[in-house]
Amino acid sequence: MKQKKEIRLEDIAKELNISTVTVSNALSGRKGVSDSLRSTVVRMAKELGYDVSRYHERKREEGIRFGVLLSEEYFNMACSFQWILYQQIVYAASKKDISVFLKIVEEKKGINGINLEEWDSSVDGLMIISKVKSKEIEELLRSMNVPVILLDVLESMSDDSKYSTYVKDRIEFIQESMPVCDLVRQNPYMGVCRTVRYLLERGHENIAFVAPADSRDYMQEHYLGFCRGMGEYGKAVREEWIIKNDMVLKDGIYTEQIVLPKIMPTAFVCIGFHTAGLLYEELLRKGFQIPEDVSLIAYDHLYAACSSGYAFLKQLTSCSPDIRLIAMTAVDILLRRKDNPDMDYGTIYAGDKIIEGKSVKDIKALRP
Repeated sequence: MKQKKEIRLEDIAKELNISTVTVSNALSGRKGVSDSLRSTVVRMAKELGYDVSRYHERKREEGIRFGVLLSEEYFNMACSFQWILYQQIVYAASKKDISVFLKIVEEKKGINGINLEEWDSSVDGLMIISKVKSKEIEELLRSMNVPVILLDVLESMSDDSKYSTYVKDRIEFIQESMPVCDLVRQNPYMGVCRTVRYLLERGHENIAFVAPADSRDYMQEHYLGFCRGMGEYGKAVREEWIIKNDMVLKDGIYTEQIVLPKIMPTAFVCIGFHTAGLLYEELLRKGFQIPEDVSLIAYDHLYAACSSGYAFLKQLTSCSPDIRLIAMTAVDILLRRKDNPDMDYGTIYAGDKIIEGKSVKDIKALRP
């Protein structure tokens, strides 16, 4: 027996020569559709055999609902910045009696692999925490009839691109063809700059920058923040103190290795707790004590307890983005935009905070 073809919103739209978004709005009872057109859409949907019951307008007492798209790789990393961010979103939303629904974005399929038709009528706003392509965002913004917000989103690398870039760098391109959505993200540029200032204010002038292995996706902002911090105090950035945690092949196995400079700085700015842990072990092997001989500070968006097994990380001074603030800001924006859809779109950078440990020596305080 031949299986009956499933009727989709596109089929209804094609019959009436209208957009899929208009069909969705009509069936879900959203504003912007006349009563006559709504009746026409419902009648056509029934004639084609479409189940219109799932698109009945939700009652007000059901409450506000937000959807979240999260990449599967972040879902599988219990201590990733993105997973912690999702948890904070759920917490912030619960404080306002908002329900949060999660959809996992498969790496191979991307956002296009998710059927958002039905979700469009059942959520009041959408947050994206996923690696996406600019074209995917454009298509999504055209198809969704609810406010969308990007949270620290990375653009997926294409085959012909050398480096991936933040979607925020493509906002002007998207604006040419359509209204954009809001973007809330951390600010590693200013975060690393603040980290450098912390060291300089404590008398350190000879400072090295240590990047993690395979850091091409996001390290430019961190490095530029380092340069800005040094430049604000008139300090030169020495090439031999720009260090990368390299992958070295040893006995058929790739291992991470940090090579210390011949002339040692008084302090290191490490990008990531993992990098700081590797540097710490290398310094101890070479006979250096922290912070007596050299100081360490890390910029990272993970909690030290999650990232590594290094016991010293609990004593590490660090600068971290305020993940809770990012989540609260995103929830507040979607809530305001739900009632004020004509608000101007914008990019909001969440603040960061210095968490003082015992890995930085205050040279200035020790001077007579």
